[in-house]
Amino acid sequence: MVWRRNAFYAAMVVAACAVAFWPVMMVLTYTSGEKADATVTECVFSPGSKRTAKVERCDAVWRTESGKTGKGPIYGLDTDTPEGTRVTLRIGPMGPYAGSVVDQYQLFTPAILLAAVGVLGAVRTGRRVASGRAVARTLLSRPSDTMQLVVTRQKAKRPDGGLYVSLAKAQAPAGYERAQPRSLHLAQVKLLHMPVWFFGRAIDPAGVAAWKGPGGETFLLVDHVVRRRLEPEYVLIDTSGTVHLVIQRLRWRPASYTLLRPDGTEVGHAGPGKGRGPGVLEVRDAQGAQIAVAACRWRSWILEVQPSAPPLLRDASLVLTFLQHRLSD
Repeated sequence: MVWRRNAFYAAMVVAACAVAFWPVMMVLTYTSGEKADATVTECVFSPGSKRTAKVERCDAVWRTESGKTGKGPIYGLDTDTPEGTRVTLRIGPMGPYAGSVVDQYQLFTPAILLAAVGVLGAVRTGRRVASGRAVARTLLSRPSDTMQLVVTRQKAKRPDGGLYVSLAKAQAPAGYERAQPRSLHLAQVKLLHMPVWFFGRAIDPAGVAAWKGPGGETFLLVDHVVRRRLEPEYVLIDTSGTVHLVIQRLRWRPASYTLLRPDGTEVGHAGPGKGRGPGVLEVRDAQGAQIAVAACRWRSWILEVQPSAPPLLRDASLVLTFLQHRLSD
């Protein structure tokens, strides 16, 4: 749902502001804070207990370059610092700090981790766009009798802007029952990509989505089946609850899928084309003939389906293209 993703983005902005607060304060303190010469008067360390909190504190008296004096707790010193030790302070918005900004590395750790996740997401998107943009441009520029669609997160439109289908959250139709997984493919995600995958699990809802035409009519439903530790499945259902196709994900990155009939017969597969990057997805039938290709164009994917494609594989190709907008799929 759009509101769920927007709420998550808002929470991420709040989290980013929270983790950036202390790094910003430290940079301000050590770059523009007033200098002072201080003498340590006492350092106290108490490990605490079940009833008392741990105490780590150093007190000092100081004089700034402008001649102002002060006394009280200072930060950035080890509690084993001897009484009478002379140190240089920087007095900033959050108080007096000794040492250098490097000594406050622990305050920068959350911001660094969050930035790393952002970089991973940006690299993932950049690789997709870099490898798919040229193919997408070619698909749109050449005259063709194929079906071409511009696919965003919630809608698929024709190149002239006409709506082909939109997605909406729905309930499973009466008579539909989820089957047990047809094969037990364990979900495997590289450690470096784990944060992006977890974010996707948080913001990409599972459940049933309805395909609605320009008039609002529902003509297909897709059940996103997620089971713990297993690769997900995507089940194509008609409005009566009859299952027509099951898309099994074989691998998260690079994306790879197999297309099965309800009886387990393979009717096709999908994955990155030979020699192509993660921004191009090819869909082929059971004999290996290409029936569709989708290419990333930043915030949208361009899908081209061959006129000879069976309706079932045509719909599966569009489902697979929608899935490319989901972080965890």
